[in-house]
Amino acid sequence: MPLAAGTRFGPYEIFAPIGAGGMGEVYRARDTKLGRDVALKVLPEAVAVDPERMARFEREAQVLASLNHPNIATVYGFEAGAIGMELVEGPTLAERIGGRPMRAGENPSGTAHSVTHTTVGAIDRSELNGNAATADDLRALALTNYGHFTSMQVEDGGVRGLDLHLARLDASTRALFGRPLDGDVVRGYLRNALRGFGDAASLRVNVFSRQLHRDRMAEPAEPDVVVSVGAPRRIETTPVRLKSFRYERVLPHVKHVGTFGLFHHRRLAQLDGFDDALFVDASGRVSEASIWKEQVYLSARNVGARLTRGFACADTESPPKTVPFMHSGFLHQ
Repeated sequence: MPLAAGTRFGPYEIFAPIGAGGMGEVYRARDTKLGRDVALKVLPEAVAVDPERMARFEREAQVLASLNHPNIATVYGFEAGAIGMELVEGPTLAERIGGRPMRAGENPSGTAHSVTHTTVGAIDRSELNGNAATADDLRALALTNYGHFTSMQVEDGGVRGLDLHLARLDASTRALFGRPLDGDVVRGYLRNALRGFGDAASLRVNVFSRQLHRDRMAEPAEPDVVVSVGAPRRIETTPVRLKSFRYERVLPHVKHVGTFGLFHHRRLAQLDGFDDALFVDASGRVSEASIWKEQVYLSARNVGARLTRGFACADTESPPKTVPFMHSGFLHQ
């Protein structure tokens, strides 16, 4: 039986029912503290007395609260047996797909297909060598801490500079593991991982090796490829304040996983009021940025350079092009 209007869960006061399912009932409610309408998901009384179901419900609230995506409702708070979340006005999914269940063998309508892709596009996933990655697979990647990666954005179903990414992955794999990395195989992994994500997504490719033996590092090791997919990110093109540091990574032309120094200097730059760090070598020439790849545009008058966040166009086997050292602050064209 639906809860009566006026029923309270902490600061939430129920107005009217919205819908119900196997794991709860959803009501339109009012957050009396912040003065806004919310969607309140409530466990049925028969379920709320089950500690295991209650624990699962609380985990659901924690997982939802950890997500930040336009296709996922924002969680505002958790009370005993109730989750307060963003109220999204509009028709229900049942109304969107015509108010009837799908028949066996029936192709989804354009609306249902669009809704499914929108929902799936909010979910991150990782695959190892073309198959779903397990926790053990990802733990092996984390504990090895030897490998390299590249990140890219899928726009309109394609990746800008994909051949450059693949060439760099191959060159870095040869340098670190003594084995080639077939670009066509990686393309297949990317296509496989992107199933259901539509025409826009974020991709990260990590290369490591489960065959690698720490006591026999000189031996060639077969590479493993982890592809992680998530929601697309907006590429920043606005100017950034950069603080320069004299710092050189080992193999700076390899985008390897040893990122402690990069994050550490980014933190130091932000503590000093800058947006990010820019690294110079011992001769005072720009070598790279912190955790984003840069493009350097030399002006016709050679009066400076402008760095924009985006795709790297550097040679795959040589360090990035250098420009004369510039003091901390804005870089102007």
